[in-house]
Parts: sequence; C-alpha cells; structure tokens
Amino acid sequence: MSKPRIALISYSPLAVGGIETHLLQIFHGLGKEFDFTVLGVLADPFLSSVEALGIACVPLAPAPKFGADALLRLGGEFRERRIDLVHTHDTRGGLLGRIAARRAGIPAIHTVHTPSFFLPQNPLSVQATGWPNDCWPDMPPTG
Repeated sequence: MSKPRIALISYSPLAVGGIETHLLQIFHGLGKEFDFTVLGVLADPFLSSVEALGIACVPLAPAPKFGADALLRLGGEFRERRIDLVHTHDTRGGLLGRIAARRAGIPAIHTVHTPSFFLPQNPLSVQATGWPNDCWPDMPPTG
C-alpha cells in the first residue's frame, strides 16, 4: 500500500522562521509514514533542507487573497499528485488551499501560525464567527 500523500501549503515566503521549523519537525517525525509535497513561495535555507530530505517541492508565485489562477494551480497540483490531505500553514495559504481542496473533494486542515483573521480585535472576524469576546478574557471587548 502506498503512503498517504499530503500537500503542505504556505504563501508566506518559506526561508527561515516558525512555519519552516514546524514543517521540518513534521518531516523528521512523520517522513517515513507519509509522502509530503511542499507547495509554497520557497527560498533557502528551507528549500535546501527540505530537498535534502527528499521532500517534493513545488514553487508557487505570490498570489492575491482571492486569486483564481492560484486556485486553479493548486487544484491541478492536487489532482496531478493525487493528494489525499491538504495541510495549510498561513492565512493566504489557508484561504486558497482550503477552497481548492474543497473544490477537489480533498479534506484539509489548517495550522494557525499568524491568526490575523481570528483575533477578537478584528470586528469582521468576531461578527463572521460569532465568537464571544470571553474566549480571550485578557482582551478588551470589541465594538
């Protein structure tokens, strides 16, 4: 039986930082059990580290938040690589990756690294999610 194929997506430049460290930990811990593909805005030293582990890398161009071209590209990559699960890692990657995954009928998960859309100071996110401000008791109420 083949290993499950997981696409990891980030539109934040992947060079050095928290997302990169997180992904490398995943690869070291689970690399023998899963077939990973990184789709992202890739740069060294992260790119070299991932390639040295034998992880497939697909460079993506920066994309607008609702970029139709990016959605089409991701969907094509998912189909071509027969992806079983999409794991997104930044706000833009989460938005585009989860939409493309849903359109392709593939389950998706998101790891929040920079919660710019989910903070209670953002009135739009509070209104859209209905999350009460008491989820973050140390935060001042909005609105």
